[in-house]
Amino acid sequence: TNREEAEKVRKEIEDRKIDLLLVQTTTFGSGEIIEVLAGSSPWLGLWAVPESRETGTMPLNSLCGVNFYGAVLSTYLKRGGFKFKWFYGNPDQAIFEDSLLVTLRALNAIKLLRQSRIANIGGIPGGYYDVLFDQGFFRTKFGVTFFTHEIGEVVAKANSYDQSQVAAYAEK
Repeated sequence: TNREEAEKVRKEIEDRKIDLLLVQTTTFGSGEIIEVLAGSSPWLGLWAVPESRETGTMPLNSLCGVNFYGAVLSTYLKRGGFKFKWFYGNPDQAIFEDSLLVTLRALNAIKLLRQSRIANIGGIPGGYYDVLFDQGFFRTKFGVTFFTHEIGEVVAKANSYDQSQVAAYAEK
């Protein structure tokens, strides 16, 4: 409900090294809360829940809270480069569940990709411009390292192994 509480929560979050912070905005909150929490995890989700009734005044104003936090992150805190995804619905609703599952699968893929090593055997043939890609982008964004080897190197390495050890390993 205030900056001091948000600071305590942020410390707890940072100590646990979580991958995704899902902030449920049950009501319209203070902008300083999202300011404190924004950098506490690599990925941020803003979650609004449906109103408890369809007529009269809005008792929660949850969706407005997500909109407000999103605006704070994309304008006031723009230089922080905080990326977020918004979610809507109750936990048992497909609109929420489907969106969360897609997000969790994507985050899992990113975690698996981090620090991976990819070998390009034989290089890219001349003129095949549509298969070129920016290795620096993948290195910076995901920590992927690329290696290029000629097919002759691979064959020579394969032939250098003791065949009895290869057969034992293949059998295993």
